[in-house]
Amino acid sequence: GRVTGDLTLHGVTRPVTLDFEYLGAITDPMAGGTRVGFSAVGMLDREEFGLTYNATLDGGGVMIGKSISLELEVEALRES
Repeated sequence: GRVTGDLTLHGVTRPVTLDFEYLGAITDPMAGGTRVGFSAVGMLDREEFGLTYNATLDGGGVMIGKSISLELEVEALRES
C-alpha cells in the first residue's frame, strides 16, 4: 500500500509518500496485546527541506547527492 503524511526536517514541513508492506500480527503474551509489523520505503529531495550543504570534489561533481532514501521497520503494540 501507500501512505502520505507530513514530514518536518530542519524546520521545513513537506508531504512525503511511502510505499508500505504489512508484515503481520502476533499475540504478545509478555506485553499483553497484539504486536503488528510494517516496513516502508520512500525517497525525498533533501534540498526541499532546506538541507542544501554540499562540497565540490576536486575532480568535479559534488560530495552529497540530493536524494535521500527512507527505509523504516516498525513494530507497534495494540494493548488489550
